[in-house]
Amino acid sequence: MLVLTRMLSFVLFLVCIAGCTNDATDDEVERKSADKAKINVIRQLCKKESLPPNDRVTHCLDYYRAIDAKRIDLSSMGITDLPDAFYGFENVTSLDLYSNQLSRLPASIGQLKNLQYLNLSNNDFSEVPATVFDLTLLVELRVTRNQIKKLSGKINRLKYLKKAYFYLNQIQELPSDMSGLKNLDRLYLDNNRLKTFPGPLVTLPALKYLSITSNEIEIISSEISQMISLTGLFASGNKIVSISPSIGELKSLYFLELAGNKLTSLPAELANISTMIVDKESHAGGVLADIPEIEYTPQELALHSGVDVMANKIKVLPNKLCSIFINVENNPLTEMQFKKQCDKMRWHNN
Repeated sequence: MLVLTRMLSFVLFLVCIAGCTNDATDDEVERKSADKAKINVIRQLCKKESLPPNDRVTHCLDYYRAIDAKRIDLSSMGITDLPDAFYGFENVTSLDLYSNQLSRLPASIGQLKNLQYLNLSNNDFSEVPATVFDLTLLVELRVTRNQIKKLSGKINRLKYLKKAYFYLNQIQELPSDMSGLKNLDRLYLDNNRLKTFPGPLVTLPALKYLSITSNEIEIISSEISQMISLTGLFASGNKIVSISPSIGELKSLYFLELAGNKLTSLPAELANISTMIVDKESHAGGVLADIPEIEYTPQELALHSGVDVMANKIKVLPNKLCSIFINVENNPLTEMQFKKQCDKMRWHNN
């Protein structure tokens, strides 16, 4: 009888456990279903374009926080002011604020300690907001199409920054020392108001590609010899009248884009750069006009290496430059004349 009683108690215990477990499971399912429904409601409010932009932002931040997002996209929403509510986003690595009407950022943006990508382009910033310099893990920073006039020396705090885009601003002044940007290898400063070159840019130790098209530069000074990592320089659409022979010391240079300037010749020292001298039979027949978005092998770089001086005032070129691909289209010196000059030199040398 005692054994039977114990067996019955054990069976009842198992039934209770099963029932309790089922109840707990049902509660968990209901809770998850409710959470999912709540998140979906917040998501719909985030997407609701009829709401005022600044109200939509609050819903969007709630949504991204609820799903523990790694990327926050608030681009093209017409936002004029952001709430100071960028907390609880420890896993966010990307923030896109492109094409709004922002002129400042809340301090809490600086709490995005793992942020690697930030896009502030096409807004109304007159300076890079100070809180950006708290984002010390940034790898890529885009602040194009704003009204920025100068860059703060605090940018040196971004020691992991590799790509920086500042084109289409009004930048006239750069920090006197930029050596803190130890990993910056691509820099876009097109369509600004820079007058001197290279100036402080020589302090960038890892810079490989630099685009300074459509500024107000007249002279490439001898300081350029310090930019020893430079692979490509894109400086078309300036007012350049002379280039220092020191440019011949840039032993890693493949591309020199100088179209639309006021040059009458080029320094013969360019021929001292071995990366510029390639087999013209295998050359692609043109020089890269922009910084490549992907990393090229040396063989791929060589296919497009050379100097582009299209639409300058080139009247004569040194014979030494016959070893380099040079685009002289729309100059007083024609391509045919330069070819004959080089053929004549080779004939005499033979």
